[in-house]
Parts: sequence; C-alpha cells; structure tokens
Amino acid sequence: MNKNFGTNLDKGFDFRIFWKTYGIIAVFVIFYVVLSLTTKAFFTVNNQLNILRQISVLGLISLGVFTTLKAGNIDLSVGSAIGFIGVVSSKVSLFYGTVVALIAGFFVALFIGFLNGFFSTRGKNLSIMVTLSMKFILYSGTFVITRAIPITGLPKSLVYLGHENIGPVPVPALTLLLVLIVFWIFFSYTAPGRRISAVGVNEETARSFGIAVKRVQIYTFLISALCAGLAGIILVGRVTSGQPNAGVGMELDAVGAVLIGGASLDGGIGTVRGVLFGVLILGLINNGLNLLGVDPLYRDAVKGAVILFAILMDQWERKK
Repeated sequence: MNKNFGTNLDKGFDFRIFWKTYGIIAVFVIFYVVLSLTTKAFFTVNNQLNILRQISVLGLISLGVFTTLKAGNIDLSVGSAIGFIGVVSSKVSLFYGTVVALIAGFFVALFIGFLNGFFSTRGKNLSIMVTLSMKFILYSGTFVITRAIPITGLPKSLVYLGHENIGPVPVPALTLLLVLIVFWIFFSYTAPGRRISAVGVNEETARSFGIAVKRVQIYTFLISALCAGLAGIILVGRVTSGQPNAGVGMELDAVGAVLIGGASLDGGIGTVRGVLFGVLILGLINNGLNLLGVDPLYRDAVKGAVILFAILMDQWERKK
C-alpha cells in the first residue's frame, strides 16, 4: 500500500490542498452548472461559441498582465492600449492597406511596451503608477486620432481576425487557443519563461544566478503590449471599426481574471491554465447575467465579489 496515501487518509481531507489544486476548476464547474440550469439559452451551441468569441480579447490581455505579474510588476495600460493600437491600425489601413496597418500596430505596441518597461524598472514598485499614467496618455491619444468618431470603411482583410469563422468556430477563439499553447510552452519548458518566474519570486536571488532582472522585466512589458495589440486588432474586427472607447476598463477585468486564476500580486506565482479558467469564469458571469436579464449595474458587483473571494482564498491558503 502507498505510504503517502495511508498518511493522507490519517490526516483527513485538507481543503487547502484541494483548493490549491482544483479550486479554480471547481468554481468554473459550479458556475457552468448553475447557468445551465437557470437559463435554457446558455447551453446552446451558438451561445457557447459566442462566449468563446467574447472572451478572446480578455484572454489575450490577461495573458499579458499575467506575464508582467509573474515578474513582480503589473500592466494597467492594456485596456487603453487596445483602443489606441486599434485606431492607429484602422487609420493606417485606410491609406496604406492591411499589411502596413498591422506592421504599424506591431511597432506601436513594441514602443508602448518598451516605455512601460523602461520607466517601470527605474525603481521599485513603479509599474502601477507608470502604466496607470500610460493608460491615460493612450486614452487621450485615441480621442485625438479619432476626434471621438469611429473609423469605418476598413478593408475586409483587417477585420477578418475578429469577425470570421473557420467552420463553426470563431477565428478569435482559435487565435486565443494558439496563443495559450504558446504561453504554456513558454512558461513550462523554456529558459526565458523560467527566468521570468525566478525574477518574480526573488529579484536578488535571480541576480545572484546571473539573470538580468531589469531586462527580463522589460521583456514582460513588451509581451503584454503585443498581446494588447493583437487584442486590439481582434476587437476592431469584431465591431468592424476603430472605436475611440474600445478597451476602456478592460485592464481591471484582466487583472481580475489573472487573480481568480491563482496568480499573486507579489509575483512568481500562477499558471497559464489558471489564467484560462479565470477568463472563462468572468466570461460565464458576463454571459450568464446578460441572459438572465440582470441589471448591468449589478454585474460588476458580482465580478468584484468573485475576484475578492479569489484573493481572500489565495491569502488564506498562503497562511498555512
């Protein structure tokens, strides 16, 4: 007989271990079952595909925020970056076509990520204020470019990523799946991914092993901005226009999804699987409350309660 198994039986059920291993999955299953029982429209194929389309943008920026959190920082500019990169790409596409527009969006994202990373690494705990400042700068820039008027008449090739399907499956959902796989491989099996985690756990120890901490942290902001850029292009495709208010407030949903998924504001902790389930849970909440006809004023309260619960459970588990 397995000695560890016998020991575990003697100790009885440990809820902390269960929560750490299966908590996020259990919460997802509970939400899914409750919504399936309370509204007939929820379990339809069309609604399930709609949920996948809806969470694609949130999923991408959540992966970016997760990457910065892994290294002990946070990126609060991703919501505004979605809108800014989206309208820049939309504007450029009207004059130079889709390819040039995508290249422009790519370089704008890199520039935003570099500024966030460079200024956030000038001292300790600067990333909140730096990226919050960038959020307002980008938001203002978006309105300067658009004059608060949506950019329409976009090339079909630009809106393809967010608007079309491959078979019955939305292209945005397939894009998110591909990016999730890349991130899972990156953090699970590559040296750069392990360096990011090491920096988040303990910067001084990481330095003692020869890791260039500031450089690693800047890279995480570049990754986050690129995720926001891709999300911005997808959102442009979904609404077939460059909207001046696109992405507003989504950084809070992204942070919430990452925290629900088990990441820590202290850095170094969390998994790509956890991010996926955190995003799915927020997607279920938004979709389910909409189907149930719940007043939008109460939806944020529900999301806030779920996020608070996740944070409290995380802190409780760490006190073991």
